[in-house]
Amino acid sequence: MVAANTSAEQLFTVTGVAVNDVAVVNKPTAQAGLGIVGVRVSAANQVGITFGNFTAAGITPTASEVYRFSVVR
Repeated sequence: MVAANTSAEQLFTVTGVAVNDVAVVNKPTAQAGLGIVGVRVSAANQVGITFGNFTAAGITPTASEVYRFSVVR
């Protein structure tokens, strides 16, 4: 969950990414008040997505979605 009026990073396993890679992500659905404000490769096989919540209530990103990742080496 992303608390009201803040941002929070969530980690995802993405097999094959390396620390010096540049990652791009696409969330397949829109959620009112929720945005992706940052993406980084935080470790081998791991991508951190920072979600921003621009509302006065907590938001949980939609469960069980398949995010699309692109990587530039």
